[in-house]
Parts: sequence; C-alpha cells; structure tokens
Amino acid sequence: MGDAATSVEALNRDMARSQRRTKSGTKAALIGPRIYTESARSGTEQIQREAKITIERCVDSRESPRENPDGSLVADGSGIVHNILYLKRDEDGTLKIFNGWMEVVETCPINE
Repeated sequence: MGDAATSVEALNRDMARSQRRTKSGTKAALIGPRIYTESARSGTEQIQREAKITIERCVDSRESPRENPDGSLVADGSGIVHNILYLKRDEDGTLKIFNGWMEVVETCPINE
C-alpha cells in the first residue's frame, strides 16, 4: 500500500535483475519487534498521525551474507538494518503497511 508497495517492488526487481541471493544454508536474525500504538521513534509527523500501529525491528544478516550469481560474496551484503514500519487501515478495513523507514546500523537500538 502506498510508498511501501513501491519500495518492495523496486527491491524485488533489483534483486531479480542482479540475480543475487542469500547464501544457502544461512538465515538472518530478527531483533524485536516493538509494537507502538502511539508515536514511534522516527518518521514525519504526518506519517505518525496516520499510523494506527507502528512496528520497530532490526534484521541482523551478518551470518547470512548475500552472494552474486557466481557464488562470490556481495561486499555490502550483510549487516544490521533498523526498520520502522507504519500501518493503517486500507479501504477494505485491513491493516497494511503504508510507509516505512530503514537505515543500516552498527547495533540495533531496540537492544539499547
């Protein structure tokens, strides 16, 4: 829904075009999530007003690197990504992600 759908579609296109994949036999770790029904740590005031639920999480993929089609590791293919996802009700009444925010971090702020 909204900017979130556009971002996910672009990421999927880029991954398909580059033919990169996660190294076989590995998995990333989910840290969190924290769920807020009020304001979150980041995002514009307008987005926070629209959001009914905000989810904050980190994905630690340091043990799950990305590979190129030839099996070589992608130089920037692992790390910790901090995400905040904003959800609101769609026309059909279901909660859906409509916007999001992310940054690569050294440590997950959820642990702090």
